[in-house]
Amino acid sequence: MFEKLSEWGNQLARLVGDRIQFGVNMDHQSVPAIEANLDYHSLNQLLHFDGYNPATDIFYNKKSQGFILEACPLLGANEELENILTSLVTDVLPFNTDLQFILWGSPKIGNILDRFEQARSGNGEVYEWLAKKRTDFLKMGAFKSLSKQGSFMLRDLRLFIAVSQSTGKNQDLTDKFIALRDDIVSSLKSIQMPAINLPINEFISVITDALHPSSDVYPKRSEWNAYDSLSQQICDPEYFVRVF
Repeated sequence: MFEKLSEWGNQLARLVGDRIQFGVNMDHQSVPAIEANLDYHSLNQLLHFDGYNPATDIFYNKKSQGFILEACPLLGANEELENILTSLVTDVLPFNTDLQFILWGSPKIGNILDRFEQARSGNGEVYEWLAKKRTDFLKMGAFKSLSKQGSFMLRDLRLFIAVSQSTGKNQDLTDKFIALRDDIVSSLKSIQMPAINLPINEFISVITDALHPSSDVYPKRSEWNAYDSLSQQICDPEYFVRVF
């Protein structure tokens, strides 16, 4: 009975021009491509980081090269600073070169608070006790608000400047990047914004913490292995990602 009613309804829908099929046709040629995109993928296979040259601090990615600087974030700016930063993009940066400013509010504040505590050690038992109590309290602010009146979280604000350019097969832009890096560092220094190369071990630590969030207030520490791909050192091969 229900099958007959369904067939009558389909016939009536066809007569008035209504659709009787909705959603994706499972026989369509695009279905395998959709299923492939929604399948599980190894996270380190999605990363483009590959090699690193410690002599030049240049990164060699799967289809590009570049470098990464860590700079002090600006607390304010005037028209002169804006003009210098504008010239950095319009005059210093070559054509077809990517420039990224990444401001990361890192919850990894343990080392900073430990230095605060160590600076007060040796000044008496009372001062050491107070410093310990204070750091233990502040460390809770990495993942929990220290105030009931609102969100009061503690963060280590870090500014990273990443510069990269696509490269072809057997193309090496090392000399070009070294000169470009010197120009960028010089421009930033002129506005009291010192910048240094991000050490390779620190780079691995930062990317690892960003991809693998944890409740630890201390950053992940690991030693760079020159014989393995950077993507394999940053992310465990057993970690997978799936898009829903």
